[in-house]
Amino acid sequence: MVRMALITSLVRRCVRGTALIILGANLYLFDFSSLQAQVTCTPPPSGNNVCTFIPPATVAEFNGLEQKIRTDYLNEVTKSMADSAVLSNLNASMMGPGTVNRFQVGGGVTLAGVKRNDINIQYQDINIPTLPNAGASLNMGAMAAVNLGWLLGKGPADQPDAPSDSGQGRSFLHRINIYGHGFQGKIGQGDLRSVASSVSNDLTVNGSINSFGATVRFQLLRERYTRLDFFGFTGLSLGIGFHRTSEDMNLNYHPGASNAVKVAFGPATGKWDGDVNFGYQSRVQSVPIDVRTGVRLFYFLTVFGGAGISSNSGNTRLNLNISGPVYLALDPNASGLPPQVIQQMNGNASGTLGLRTSGSANVKSQTNYLIAGFEINILMLKVLAEGIVTDDKVYSANIGLKFAL
Repeated sequence: MVRMALITSLVRRCVRGTALIILGANLYLFDFSSLQAQVTCTPPPSGNNVCTFIPPATVAEFNGLEQKIRTDYLNEVTKSMADSAVLSNLNASMMGPGTVNRFQVGGGVTLAGVKRNDINIQYQDINIPTLPNAGASLNMGAMAAVNLGWLLGKGPADQPDAPSDSGQGRSFLHRINIYGHGFQGKIGQGDLRSVASSVSNDLTVNGSINSFGATVRFQLLRERYTRLDFFGFTGLSLGIGFHRTSEDMNLNYHPGASNAVKVAFGPATGKWDGDVNFGYQSRVQSVPIDVRTGVRLFYFLTVFGGAGISSNSGNTRLNLNISGPVYLALDPNASGLPPQVIQQMNGNASGTLGLRTSGSANVKSQTNYLIAGFEINILMLKVLAEGIVTDDKVYSANIGLKFAL
């Protein structure tokens, strides 16, 4: 039977590798529609075989437990990751109340997260302590926005309405604003060094992230301001957009013999020095529709809110492989010894223990959300703070700085 040391060590290793990916980029993982799992012990080309220390019944039970953990826990965690990632991408546009006088440029950081009920797992006579179910996503990027009337040479949007007998003044085109945002880059070991250093120096992360989005907003009700713009109504605008994120990521982690996990297979105990390889490919598209409105207070502060719905599509492919030498001895205290000492105890027996899984999934099809935030207006600069919450309690916050004319 697999003892608790092996269970908790395996879960910790899998979650640790996944968490590093989440902090480095956005994840869009969901319930696996197909899943293959395999645990193997490969004997050495020559010499004593450490795999003979593992009872066949234990290997069969471990395979079942691994699938139970993935079905009941890891799949639920990846749902939380996906909900957070989709929301952080929606909140990266930095639209604020949805009004543009001439044009805006800026950049910001978006964070999204969710905390759901903890999960208890029981497999046959094995109970695993309560495990947390949470997800997080980070999104960085630049944005630009322009008023269509100003772009076509008809002046800024804050001019009076055009008289019926004159072609001068605010026109229908001034009701239309166009927003765009994006990020493109490659992730290497240096980009995530501050994250990786808290785990080990033997960590490499490679991959690419490409995200972009565009939104067209139409003013259903135009803005109204008092003299000198001290107070006012920012109008009511309707927006429809398209957001897409493409990710390809590969993580390799070698903990080293000094950090090998403790394992126990029946009467045999020892350590497993497994290298972790975690790779995924994600393609996600979102089409959000929302309405926004707000009020201006004392010129420098604008408070806004709104609501929206997003239709999402895409898929994710995941591969996880953990493989490395296993050191076992028929001694209940062997797991507390260095691997070299364990190998001396078992007659220099050696072998490789491996865990391999793969699967694919589709993202959640619809997201409903509410919007709230504020802008601080400092001359031509706008400091933006915007929050989004979904009907299933996923939260996102965006902080950014915009230059606006």
